[in-house]
Amino acid sequence: MGKNLFLIILLYCSVLQLLTSCRAEKNVLFGSNNKKTVDSAVYELQKGKKSYKITEQKIQPGDELKLSNLQSESLISGTSASSSGASSGSNSSGYFVEIDSTVLLPVLGKVKLGGMTRENAENKVNALYQKTLLKNPLISLSITNLHVTLLGDFTSQGNFPLKKDKTHLVEIIGLAGGLNKTADNTAIKIIRGNPSNPQVLLVNASNINFMTDERVYLQSNDIVYVSQKKSAQNAEKIGKASAFIGIGLTLINTIFLIYNFSK
Repeated sequence: MGKNLFLIILLYCSVLQLLTSCRAEKNVLFGSNNKKTVDSAVYELQKGKKSYKITEQKIQPGDELKLSNLQSESLISGTSASSSGASSGSNSSGYFVEIDSTVLLPVLGKVKLGGMTRENAENKVNALYQKTLLKNPLISLSITNLHVTLLGDFTSQGNFPLKKDKTHLVEIIGLAGGLNKTADNTAIKIIRGNPSNPQVLLVNASNINFMTDERVYLQSNDIVYVSQKKSAQNAEKIGKASAFIGIGLTLINTIFLIYNFSK
């Protein structure tokens, strides 16, 4: 029994040494281990890239558009103001962008709006209705299904809507309830574009200059990720090791008791 007990203790100590000697774990999802604090407010993560192309949000197939007509309710809704019981005010209706980038609009029929910015599409719709129906149209256009995804050490994770043309990273962090105390605010990732070859920015939110960088305005389908500070990762690791130690000591004490009573 004594020999078996010695082997058990030796095995436990070996496993414990292996756990406590490991380095801080990398973030497996996005490959960041936060080795250093960046000096710049915003910089590119990919090696070998010297420039970052800033592009405006454009209408894409699958987008949902909302048209608000401030002049004629019947134009957008397809019903007369008298029949709907409304005498004044605006009306809003949703329209879907087809795979060929067109949108089916009342009176106009199919209009190609895909590939255009929201502002340019709005101007085009107003110009077309001015030619066909209205003298001075006042039609606003918005894209209603735009969103970004927040992952990591935020107070709240998930999808958050983009309700205007330019939404800053700070605004989305505010909507999420802020960062957790354990979050590494010097290395917030914005992952954008083709998943197989995305553009990736690393944002140092501790540097106030990031507030004026145009690249930090978010676009639909951006993924924003923030990992824990290295110190928090180490503390979590120590906590797990401590729990393991507690279980191990309890097991060893139990074995000693059984061994002593069996003599």
